[in-house]
Amino acid sequence: MGKRLTQTAQTRENLKTAFWELYRQKPLDQITVREVTDLAGYNRGTFYVYFKDVYDVLEQTEQEIMQIFDNDDTFGFNPQDREHFAETIRFFIRFIDEHSRYLMLLAGERGDPRFMRSLQSLVEQKVSASMRPYSKLGEPAFHYMVSALISAEASVLMRWFIRGKDLPFDDLVDLLYQMLFHGSLDLLTRGTPWEKWYAGEDLTNEKF
Repeated sequence: MGKRLTQTAQTRENLKTAFWELYRQKPLDQITVREVTDLAGYNRGTFYVYFKDVYDVLEQTEQEIMQIFDNDDTFGFNPQDREHFAETIRFFIRFIDEHSRYLMLLAGERGDPRFMRSLQSLVEQKVSASMRPYSKLGEPAFHYMVSALISAEASVLMRWFIRGKDLPFDDLVDLLYQMLFHGSLDLLTRGTPWEKWYAGEDLTNEKF
């Protein structure tokens, strides 16, 4: 029974992989079940054991991503603890890294804006719950600022992945910490120890 269940899970995963490979190449409405099964090496009947149609493959994958994020109890955000902040960044990086083959496409031109909005809403709920004890802002200003914080952090992380992680992780954490707690304009115009990094200097012993 265990072996059969493992084979069943692998078959479903193979069909999903084939679908996403095709989705990277062309719009969703141009993908057929036949193309998915041919690429995965199965017949059409096998596909319908797991999915109703190609749209169902997309929807099930999105639901799985949402559930994984929602059920992860390691997420947290303590703005008064830099190491805890670093752990939160690690959480986001791990999550994006593990699901990058889906998220990069879903966030792109041929992606699913509805899903990205739902994911952002879920992230905002978690961040809001973590941040509320530390904030004196009233409604709705509090939620505007949480939204701005998440958008800025997500944009930086996505760019980091797209650029092939060209900044060491610890430097990325420091950059995000400075940006979120001291402001982007301050970094860009007033100068901080980070200007040394842009000049190619070693920041190993710098204290931020």
